Amino acid sequence: EREQLERYSRYSAQANWTVKTTIATLPLSFALRANYIGALTNERTDPDLTLRNEKYLSYYARYQTTADAELFLDKKWISSLHITFSYDYTEDVLRRNSSVSLYGAQGMPLPERTGEYEAIYLPAYYFTQYSLVNKPFLAYALVEARENVYYMGLNHAISIGLETRIEGNFGRGYNYDEKHPPLPMATTASRPRRYSDLPYYVPLSAYIEDKITATGFYGELELTAGIRMGYLRGATTQYGALQAPQFDPRLNAYYALPRFNIGKQQTLFAIRLGWGKQTKWPTLDQLAPAPAYFDFQSLNYYSQTEEWRLLWLTTFKENTRNTKLRPASYNKWEAGIDCKMESTRLAFTAFYESMDNGFTYSTHYKSFEYNVYKVTTPPMAKPDITTLTPQKVYALQSIAKPANSLKTVKKGFEFTLSLPKWHLVETSADLSGAYWHTTYDVSEPVEYRPSHTGLDGKEYPYVGIYAWSNGKKYEQLSTTLRLYTHFSKLRFLFTTQIQCIWFEQRTTIPFDGRPTYYRNIYGELNPFTNDLAKDPELTHLVQNFGKHYFDPDTTPLALSLNLKATKEIGKHTRLSLFVNRLWAYLPDYRAKYNRLVTRDYTPYFGAELRISI
Repeated sequence: EREQLERYSRYSAQANWTVKTTIATLPLSFALRANYIGALTNERTDPDLTLRNEKYLSYYARYQTTADAELFLDKKWISSLHITFSYDYTEDVLRRNSSVSLYGAQGMPLPERTGEYEAIYLPAYYFTQYSLVNKPFLAYALVEARENVYYMGLNHAISIGLETRIEGNFGRGYNYDEKHPPLPMATTASRPRRYSDLPYYVPLSAYIEDKITATGFYGELELTAGIRMGYLRGATTQYGALQAPQFDPRLNAYYALPRFNIGKQQTLFAIRLGWGKQTKWPTLDQLAPAPAYFDFQSLNYYSQTEEWRLLWLTTFKENTRNTKLRPASYNKWEAGIDCKMESTRLAFTAFYESMDNGFTYSTHYKSFEYNVYKVTTPPMAKPDITTLTPQKVYALQSIAKPANSLKTVKKGFEFTLSLPKWHLVETSADLSGAYWHTTYDVSEPVEYRPSHTGLDGKEYPYVGIYAWSNGKKYEQLSTTLRLYTHFSKLRFLFTTQIQCIWFEQRTTIPFDGRPTYYRNIYGELNPFTNDLAKDPELTHLVQNFGKHYFDPDTTPLALSLNLKATKEIGKHTRLSLFVNRLWAYLPDYRAKYNRLVTRDYTPYFGAELRISI
């Protein structure tokens, strides 16, 4: 049987332990959870893809543990102390022997070399041995003190906490002979970076929250106010704006009318309001991106006589960090209602979120100046670069850096309807759904270089700068119906889930295609006027779009059925069998540009065994 390299089989195990005891007469609740995931197959082969001497060995193991403790102190200033600690560690190792075939002479720059230097040619065919060792870890800790205070008819549930996590990687990353790289066409082929050289990522936070509740003839009132101070450490060297603490306030209000009857059913009606600010820190990839290398051929003299060959490169190394990065900030608003009539409950929430300084990668073009040499007469030996006359050449190359330019607006609603149990068939049901409308755009100008070649047949020497970033709008309406059938005498639970995506729609924000500025081959910035749109060279900077490019692209109804059967065995064991997408209704449809889209589905089977002691 053929075994593809992409196929994998894994197994997992989970153990939970919970205990309630006392320490010096103080009640203590403690829970410990451990998880393990491992790979069943460590060696993979594929007769259609691998040669006799090729090998593919892999090892995967993930270890997770979480400890949770709560000590009830019952003091005047503190009622309980809650502590959580978790650790997640993964070993993902790949070792492979593979062959590499090249078409034509392939040059390779030397690691850590910049400026002008002599590079090497790779063999036309060679074997390479390489490994990828990835060992990420995540440690998390939380300490929270809680106290309940009753004052002037109001109950205050006060929480004060400290929270931190540490992310890093112990792995070596890619390791191979740099003169025999596994991916010779990659720009970083001769410059692998150790994962363990990356700085640790350590966000810290402290918070305080007061939950005020009151009950009376007026109904029920709940007001939650809190503030969180965030601080990022570890990877923020040289990032001035990221070294300042950030404060996130939050306010939620809940009011329930006094209970009243509709017919014979007691009814609850409540209103919810909320507002909050949430700070997002840049990721480690955005704080410590790999430098960009640009390798230009100054001379490529390839002779049939190996000793006469000369590859002379000019390499530039560019820092891709943006030390002006600042924290991104979300503003979130929501409003909702809760309505409950005996065993029937309806919850509806409308939300609006906006962010103007989210993280994305901004591409800028830079002009590089380097020398080009020509061998005018066939030499009788290896060319001497010092005897050749240099010629200045310019090239535009793109550099991507993290930036605070992503604009996001999310709005929509969510609802949940829970229905009472139908005792005739021992079945209860709930219906949930959501509508989402999301807009993604970029607030900074975007640089774009057309693929058109210049009049001289060389790479196009201009870059357009546009006040448009191909922004998108997304919409989706979906519902999920869950049916729970519980035969208590048989100790059997059957869950039926019907998922429906009523429609999905994607729309590109309209744009006239004209740049506001342009950059020439020397890196000079100039305004783009209406007259320049008629210039035979610069007219290519005006982007032209098809007739239906800005039309909505809509995906119609998609319906799927999931089943899960659970049997209780004894007091401590539950065995579950499930199948996702047992059946699906995915009709063919015509997409934008009258494309015929045919959809298919693949069922997914699985089993779960849960043992509680």
